[in-house]
Amino acid sequence: VGQGSDLEKIANDFLELVAGQKVLFPRAQNSMRSIQKHLEGKLDIEDVVVYANKPKTDFASSDADLLVFTSPMNVHAYFDKYPLQAHQQTIAIGKSTAVALEKYNIYNYRLPYAFGEKKLVEVCYGM
Repeated sequence: VGQGSDLEKIANDFLELVAGQKVLFPRAQNSMRSIQKHLEGKLDIEDVVVYANKPKTDFASSDADLLVFTSPMNVHAYFDKYPLQAHQQTIAIGKSTAVALEKYNIYNYRLPYAFGEKKLVEVCYGM
């Protein structure tokens, strides 16, 4: 588990720990392979799809004040169906999720500076 949101730094720190070894990345079928992309050619990687992730299509709009998106797929699934309401605020977990929000002209989101539940709570309390 890396610290912060700089994926290249996380990948390089990881590489220091595992250099010369073969590493298994269990992942979702639609994974963005963010860390693996930074390690290609530098490490012996075994990439194994262990579950399929696909967007839900049958769900209701939310009237929640705070919407937390954990992946670009979540963003697309939601905003392809529903608009952001005036009272709602958004949190993006990860830079790629933030970029997905921007494709829907949502720029006033919060982005925790690191991954994990504690950082999510901190950004929620800072809103």
